[in-house]
Amino acid sequence: MRKPTSIFWINLLLISIVVVFTLAALSLKSNFQQSPKSPNQIDAYAKNVTIHAYRADGQLSSILKTPYVQHFQTDNRAKFSNPHVTMHPSSGLPWTLTADHGSSRNGNDWIKLTKNVHISQTQSGNTLPTNMFTQSLIIENTKNLAYTSDPVEIKRPDSIVHAIGMRTNLKTGDVIFLSHVHGVYYANHN
Repeated sequence: MRKPTSIFWINLLLISIVVVFTLAALSLKSNFQQSPKSPNQIDAYAKNVTIHAYRADGQLSSILKTPYVQHFQTDNRAKFSNPHVTMHPSSGLPWTLTADHGSSRNGNDWIKLTKNVHISQTQSGNTLPTNMFTQSLIIENTKNLAYTSDPVEIKRPDSIVHAIGMRTNLKTGDVIFLSHVHGVYYANHN
């Protein structure tokens, strides 16, 4: 007679455990449903990400690589660590942009790079290699435009320019300095 009693208590214990876990799960589920997501709450993250953006004509516009990205629901915005962006203008040479941090809004239409921003373009034909350094840069991807109000240093084999602020047309390579421009040109550069 002891066996049926033992089985009864074991079954009762198992049923109790199932009931406790079911109630706990239902409690957690109702807590999640009652707390709406904050606009500043991360809704996704990813590691070792590569994002390709294309123009309306189907041509590659840019490639964004980052070891870590966090996505936020508000404004379809994201935060990147060590972003590496390659801009492919519809004509001309690609530009490479790197930084310690980055953020974006509306996908990658608007990108802000901060801390140790480096912009470069390699040499090709008559175009000299160009390296630009600043602490922040905003890129409007759909406009092939990059700009900053921070101090900027631009180095080329034939010149060095320092300025406060700049606007760069990434499609044409044209640079407009905003203020306090100082430059050195090396006339005998080969």
